[in-house]
Amino acid sequence: MPSAPWIVAASHPVPVPTSICAAPAATLNRMPATPARAHPSLSIGPEPGWMPRSETRRFIVPPPGSVALAGPVECFQGSSSPRRRLRYIHRGRFARLARYDPPMLRSTLRPGRALALALVLAAAAPRPAAATVLVESAQAPPGSLSPLAPGDELLRWQRSGATPLRSGDFAHWGDLDLLAFLESPRGTLEIDLLRQGEPRRVTLPPAAWTFRGRPTGVDPALVERVAQLAARESTATFEQVEPLLAGAPAEVRSWAWTRFADAAGKRSGWRTAQRALATAIPLSPPHVAADLERLHGDALRRLNRLDEAEAAYRRALALWEGLEPRGLGSTFAINALANLRAAQYELAEANRLFLEVAEIRGRLAPGSWLHANALNGLGTTAGRRNDLAAAERHFEEALALAERGHGDPGPPLSNLGIVCRLRGDFERAEMYTRRALELYRAADNRSEVADKRVNLANILGDARRFDEALAVYGEALAELEGDAPDREALGTALANRANLHWQRRDLAALAADLAAVRGRVKAS
Repeated sequence: MPSAPWIVAASHPVPVPTSICAAPAATLNRMPATPARAHPSLSIGPEPGWMPRSETRRFIVPPPGSVALAGPVECFQGSSSPRRRLRYIHRGRFARLARYDPPMLRSTLRPGRALALALVLAAAAPRPAAATVLVESAQAPPGSLSPLAPGDELLRWQRSGATPLRSGDFAHWGDLDLLAFLESPRGTLEIDLLRQGEPRRVTLPPAAWTFRGRPTGVDPALVERVAQLAARESTATFEQVEPLLAGAPAEVRSWAWTRFADAAGKRSGWRTAQRALATAIPLSPPHVAADLERLHGDALRRLNRLDEAEAAYRRALALWEGLEPRGLGSTFAINALANLRAAQYELAEANRLFLEVAEIRGRLAPGSWLHANALNGLGTTAGRRNDLAAAERHFEEALALAERGHGDPGPPLSNLGIVCRLRGDFERAEMYTRRALELYRAADNRSEVADKRVNLANILGDARRFDEALAVYGEALAELEGDAPDREALGTALANRANLHWQRRDLAALAADLAAVRGRVKAS
């Protein structure tokens, strides 16, 4: 009687149905790791005693969501005793494996089931899984290069050395956007992808990455149109975008509305951004919807609809808590609530919330750029309470973490400049602010460059270096006006320059800038 073949599957990743391998994989994952067993594996097939040694093959079943890596279990012709059968399940491990005791083995490994499994996996093994997420853009923090490139088709990710194993597939466009915030701060990631059709694995070290994904299989004409709508200089309205997306899958509409909202926000079109995000949220899976609720709350806050903003943040928090209680995702919603409380001058409550964010991030991602951001929030609240010593301490700690963890040192540098300005130490204030300005200029972050120029001009004005300050204000305003002016940021810059005119007692220039500010406010 011919036996069912064993399958060689160790040479490339193979997706394995959860129903086949969840229980034994979970059992093996609970075993203590040893150098001899770096990767758990499970051998599946007909009884080895039925076939001669020449027909014996190997097969690895990895834990669900992971990939076949190394260390296949050797399968030999030999005795069919229970002790020998356990050897076929795991090399060198003869003890009872949870529910997979000898009676269970006799029913689990009978030829019919093994043949069905072999046929299913043989069909899947020769080709990689179909990708559903494509890299739209990748931005690395200063001093780093992104291992992901636009056009890469993403398959799955796994965190190296994680205990317990953390891994997952890329199934939705937002999975890539969130990966940099939810998983990268916890450790090094290994990502399986297709680059120009060729399978590849890249390593993503912990850093403040900014990635954007989009669904694969989108009509190229629609991709181009969405890119035009999402451009900063776009003047498209909600009503013009809506018919373009009619009939598109929910995944595509969710992605397109989110990109449109982001572009609207960059030019201070918060009403349009809020409406687009409200449309995208019900089209998105829970983890993507959770982050979009936070962005939706930000847009509502900009519109001064503070009660609605708080409700959006709390919906985001509820979604994150349902996915991973007290996880990194929850900290983004809590951080948004803290910023809202700070804006309402409820500083004690804001400080409590920032402390909660710092505790969770310090526990799950200690020393990461995300932890640094939490300390930066604590410093901001301390500064608003006029506790400049505590603010400086938090900012310096955040800066040290950001520099060690490949994060963004820009925010703590900028905030240290503000603290030094408030203390009257204009020399150090200028030094910190210029360092932040250079970082954002190198990253081609126009809005942050303009903001730091305004900060620098304020410092120069306080130091009574009026001519230099006016020149820097002019550079900031030129940056902000551009092709797609940010009305809100322009108004802030003009108001700050008006204060400089007051210090110089140039009343005509003061009146002109204040009139321009009123015009910007009315237009928005």
